[in-house]
Amino acid sequence: MGIFIADVEVDAVRCSVLVEGSFVVAMGADIVRPLDSYLIDGNSGTLLPGLHDHHVHLLSDAATTRSVVVGPPDVCTSQEFRRVLGDAARAPGRNSIRAIGYHESVAGLLDRHVLDEIVAARPVRVQHRSGSMWFLNSLCIEQSGLDDVRDPGVERDAGGRVTGRLFRGDHYFGIGEGTNIDDLRSLSHDAARRGVTGFTDATPNQTSTGIEALVAAHDRGAILQHLTLMSPADVEVPSRDGVDAGPVKVLLDDVGLPSLEELVDTIARAHRANRAVAIHCVTDLQTALALSAIDVAGPNGRDRIEHGSIMPVAFDALARACRVTVVTQPHFVSERGDDYLRDVPERLHDVLYRARSLLDAGVGVAGGTDAPFGSNDPWDAIAAATRRTTRSGEVLGSHERLSAREAIGLFTGQAHRPARPRRVEVGARADLCLLALDTASTLEDLSSQNVRATIIDGRVVHER
Repeated sequence: MGIFIADVEVDAVRCSVLVEGSFVVAMGADIVRPLDSYLIDGNSGTLLPGLHDHHVHLLSDAATTRSVVVGPPDVCTSQEFRRVLGDAARAPGRNSIRAIGYHESVAGLLDRHVLDEIVAARPVRVQHRSGSMWFLNSLCIEQSGLDDVRDPGVERDAGGRVTGRLFRGDHYFGIGEGTNIDDLRSLSHDAARRGVTGFTDATPNQTSTGIEALVAAHDRGAILQHLTLMSPADVEVPSRDGVDAGPVKVLLDDVGLPSLEELVDTIARAHRANRAVAIHCVTDLQTALALSAIDVAGPNGRDRIEHGSIMPVAFDALARACRVTVVTQPHFVSERGDDYLRDVPERLHDVLYRARSLLDAGVGVAGGTDAPFGSNDPWDAIAAATRRTTRSGEVLGSHERLSAREAIGLFTGQAHRPARPRRVEVGARADLCLLALDTASTLEDLSSQNVRATIIDGRVVHER
């Protein structure tokens, strides 16, 4: 049975759309509805390609349902932090505490001693909002076996004792940490209500176990969306309908950067395997190294810079020559902008999470939520890209604002070429997002509350 979507606006043109199987097969103002088709009355609403979140951490995002939020704007002071952790420790049925969203503006850089003072009788680990660091109390250190680990990411004091600061150490707890399939199902259905039809998972240091968990959830129908899964070069992604291998994820940190030759070799090996690279870049040093390495290895047109948090204009010519796409998070300006204004040198304010100037320079730009480290609602990022305002109302980079159409375009690109737009047209895969408002009204009200229906691969997965 096909789907007949009557009276919608596609690119501001009134028409009806017929879906059969997984594809759009007819469009026009005068097409006839087949008698056996399922009818959706568009009521002059806007029909878009389904949104694709080009950078998300699905297992970590699902784990937030079992986590305690301990960072701004929910928790802003040391007293609030201590109260929230203490309340969590006293909650019945909680054997351990997983806390997320922490920022050092709340109570400074934590360590085992600070956390032991608050909660000593239960394992506690607190994740920095960047996702790059965990803070552990003594019981958590003991249960994780970190005392016996020799890893530069496990910080030790002058006496050789573990401090409780763990850098890039998610793998010590297991990717996904036993995330329940119901958590993934809930996450997926929430995303469908926002018009999301595809995810690119960007989990750093992904493992075969993590990949298998996501693929199994998709196979069982818990994850409705198409999955493109980044992984290290040595982690295989099974191929099946609705699931495919994404770029090789390359994580750069200013401490311990690879040499140019090492990074060139990583990129070249990925290209030989017909895979792109997605290089995590949050500083100008990381971005300079990444672009230089892609240039030397030889661009393939599908390589990506993830975040592009600080990207000076001087890099634009090289980025364009390398044909990279910058997958950015404009909502971080909204969510963290006041911290950036306080903590980031003023000379860098104009190059934070750029968008408009990159497009003007001919560099591809796409959007990802980076959930759970940012809001998992793409419409928050879309709206933020048009405003560039912080929580307090300050404007950060007004010259980087996008039009509403351009902002929507951040999330309607192809999975493997995120800056290349998908369109609602005959022959296109039927991954669609129907909004309650006409085109003009949609561009004025960028909100997931306006999503009326979501269709994935020709199947209605959400309708209201």
